[in-house]
Amino acid sequence: MEWKYLNNWVQNVSLPQSGLKSILAFEDQYQISFKNNKTMLQVSLNQKDCFPFLTKDDSLPFDTDSKINNISQMLGSARIDKVELEANDRIIKLWFKKRDIYNQTTTYALVLELIPRFQNIILCRFVDDELIIAEALRKFSFAENNQRQILLNIPYVTPETTYKVADREITLPLKIDTDSYKWEGSDTNNMFENLFHEVELKKRLNERKKVKLKQVKRQIKKANTKLEKQSVELLSAEKETEWSQKAELLKPLLRQIKSGQDSIEVVNYYSENQESLTIKLFKNKKPLENLQYYLKKYKKARSGFAKITSNIKATKAEIEDLNREYASVEEIDSYTEILALSKGQKHGHRQHHNELPFRRIRINADWEIMIGRKAKENDLLTCRVAKSQDWWFHTRIYQGTHVVLRNYSKLKPTDELMEVCCRLAAYYSKAKTSINVPVDYTQIRYVTKPHSAAPGYVIYKNQKTVFVNPIDFREARGLLIKLGYLQNEE
Repeated sequence: MEWKYLNNWVQNVSLPQSGLKSILAFEDQYQISFKNNKTMLQVSLNQKDCFPFLTKDDSLPFDTDSKINNISQMLGSARIDKVELEANDRIIKLWFKKRDIYNQTTTYALVLELIPRFQNIILCRFVDDELIIAEALRKFSFAENNQRQILLNIPYVTPETTYKVADREITLPLKIDTDSYKWEGSDTNNMFENLFHEVELKKRLNERKKVKLKQVKRQIKKANTKLEKQSVELLSAEKETEWSQKAELLKPLLRQIKSGQDSIEVVNYYSENQESLTIKLFKNKKPLENLQYYLKKYKKARSGFAKITSNIKATKAEIEDLNREYASVEEIDSYTEILALSKGQKHGHRQHHNELPFRRIRINADWEIMIGRKAKENDLLTCRVAKSQDWWFHTRIYQGTHVVLRNYSKLKPTDELMEVCCRLAAYYSKAKTSINVPVDYTQIRYVTKPHSAAPGYVIYKNQKTVFVNPIDFREARGLLIKLGYLQNEE
């Protein structure tokens, strides 16, 4: 980040005055939180652009980090005294004062070296008018850097760089202008915050989505190849009668077959007209071995047909799941969501759609009903799995589970389908033995979870209410079959 923008931020920022609570990390982003204050200071140490900003956005999964833990502990309860920027480089010093149990005050400087490729966070004690290094995110000696070293208990020395402050005054309005995002304003903190969330995170999101989509596309291709092979096997298995007939026709003619013969003409007694049939033989096989070949093909076809049919059905379901997953990944617009998806699939293994911990009725490629069974499942279903175009159902007065109608093709659901979902929501609630149970339904886009709310608790709007009689899972399947949404074999 250019010096002039950092200088404007330092000159205008109003940092929280309560004691420091913790310093947490998320990738190359660090968050300094303060006691009894929702405003946090985040420091982006990106390789290409480093900057700080104040924010109340706590959507990113910040966590403890071994590299920053000591700094966090040493600064615990310390209060910010002032903030300074080096006159000729992108180095910000946050000055803290901390009082110990003996009422002694220690002065610290948290040095933010916002220099791309050499970014660092260094904690120093102020002793005898000198900054002494107490801890650092990145430590190195003269062997690694011949200009200076960052080691514990030695004086802090600013880095020597070729950076020159070309311009010290900013021009208003401030602007962010990229292919995907445009912003204009006069507040440097807002510019930094938007730059991180709307440009940097979106860039990371797109990179991860590209990788994930490529992975799923590769799995779809692999599954389609498997399906093609299974289809060939099925064609072979469907020749069960042919193999059986050829074996039976060969039996009485074994003595007539000569070594090296590649075919034999027989009368096909299985056909109505008993026409002539040519049976292929293998020159390198004996007459009995040729007969055994056709018997083996017959037995394999007879035993394999059901298995191959089952495998084809499973492969088609796998391809359907992968296509839905591909569409779901394309719709993701949150970096934390794509990150959670990636972390949930370690070592490249895909979390199969069937592994989701919900009761489910898969209707077809367009619709699927999912039912959470406890608070944590409700949270996962409503806040993570369900997409904006899906429909959400919950009893209006009674405590109950979340029911979601997945709308994979973004279609308008029929009244019959909506009623089944409402009746399921009524059954999986405290009103399962009642009649005329009020059930609210709305699209997922209108359902939100308040910050720090208990598991399973959400708020919603734009809902409609209907009164229905409860129906259990088995009855719901039966009704869907009767209505023509499901086939009996499912």
